[in-house]
Amino acid sequence: MASPAVLPFKGKTRLPKSAVPRRYDLALKPDLAACVFSGAVDVHLDVVEATRCFVLNALDLEIDSGSVSFRTADPHPRELRPKQVVLEEEDEILVLVFDENLPLGRGVLGIRFSGVLNDYMRGFYISKEIGLGSLFWRESPEYIDAW
Repeated sequence: MASPAVLPFKGKTRLPKSAVPRRYDLALKPDLAACVFSGAVDVHLDVVEATRCFVLNALDLEIDSGSVSFRTADPHPRELRPKQVVLEEEDEILVLVFDENLPLGRGVLGIRFSGVLNDYMRGFYISKEIGLGSLFWRESPEYIDAW
């Protein structure tokens, strides 16, 4: 059964428009021998409507809940931490629920995560190539800005 925080977003094909991303600063660290990766993202965004939640697309990730924060960029910067971090695998979304409405305006959402390099050709995946008698591994991030 889904967490109550996720219910308003279940089955939706579009993410809420309460926040608009402006830039993604993404760092990925693959371990090709172990077929895993870790990473961090800072999403520079504008909160344009009153909301207590951020909803993001997330597939086959482990989220470091303690790393999630939203830093405001207003004249009096604050760092807010969500009270709930819910990864809803069925709908492939991550829901971050804060205690209060997030301040309107610019801010930065920071998240650390990890995952498995799979061969499903979705997300950050690995594929094998054979060329000139050698075997090559290639990791390929499939990136779709779907916020």
